[in-house]
Formats: sequence, structure tokens, C-alpha cells
Amino acid sequence: FMMDFIDPNTGRTPCPDYDKVFFETICLSEYWFVVFITTILGCIFAVIVTFVPCPLLNERKASREMTTMAATLSAIWCESVDYICGSEASVQRYKIEAKIEALQDLEM
Repeated sequence: FMMDFIDPNTGRTPCPDYDKVFFETICLSEYWFVVFITTILGCIFAVIVTFVPCPLLNERKASREMTTMAATLSAIWCESVDYICGSEASVQRYKIEAKIEALQDLEM
């Protein structure tokens, strides 16, 4: 197995005295301790990476796209309600359908 160096149980020996901490109850080379520490470090790293670069470069673009998308959906709903409440079928149905299809093709 090429990734054996990642497995903390590989080549495990009894805990030496110099690895014991906290009143000799926790061994620094124990499997559960290694997994616990790497999990904590991974969580801290994930939080730090979330805020780098500062300011978030996508924030302005996402806000603009969200506003545009909300306005477009609102307009489609208003036109759809007007068409459904209308007295007869018209070409408006195909215009609404085209707007919905164009909305689906947008790459956000």
C-alpha cells in the first residue's frame, strides 16, 4: 500500500515513557490522540482558509448575481400570474417559457 506512511497504526510500538503526558495517562503516539489532533488542526485550518483572501473576492459578484436573479424571478412570476389571470391564451406563454429556459442556461 503506497499510503502506509499516513496510517498511524503502521509500525506501532508500545508507548515510550517520553511520549506520555498528563500524569502519564495519554500517549502522544496513540492512534486516537493522533486522529484527534489532526482533526482539530484540520478544523482550524479550514476556518482560516475560509477567510483568506480577505476581503472575499467573490462576495461582490455573488451579491450582484443574487440581486439580478431575484429580480428576474420576480418578473417571471409577475408575468406568469398576469398570463394565468388573463382572459385568453396568447403568445405571452411562449415568451415566459423562453425567459425560464434562458434562466436555466445562465452560468452562475
